[in-house]
Amino acid sequence: MKPGAWIAEIQRKPWRLGARGPDAFDCYGLLYWVKRTYFGQEVPRHLVEFPERWGSRDVGRIIRENLGRWQTIDAPVEGCGVGLSKFSSGIIHHCGLWTDADGGLVVHSARAKAGVLCQTVDELRREGYKKIEFFDYFPEDSDPCQP
Repeated sequence: MKPGAWIAEIQRKPWRLGARGPDAFDCYGLLYWVKRTYFGQEVPRHLVEFPERWGSRDVGRIIRENLGRWQTIDAPVEGCGVGLSKFSSGIIHHCGLWTDADGGLVVHSARAKAGVLCQTVDELRREGYKKIEFFDYFPEDSDPCQP
């Protein structure tokens, strides 16, 4: 698949809390749907029902609950997850996906930006993201050390 070929269908789709696509997404819903639809990878569905108010630490909670299957990776690859944090503690509270298109972009769904958009790492840093890390999901029956 050509880098970024999956972006056209989702770009500018609206943000909606708890949405799992294809018509709207929250940040984890975008990661979930893209991984499943374009990369054939099953990842945890996240929260099935959202309380009226929920914290932005849910993404970090899912990663911690599945520790051993979510692995940080040294360098981004097409379709890998991107964890983002504006907190000085570095707790991940937002996520997106990486594409190699146009020299490298983070594709994410943001409430403040009104939906799915693509931004460079430099643009995200200027918006205050202090921590940007790359990760991927490895099912229980796979070995993340094997290509």
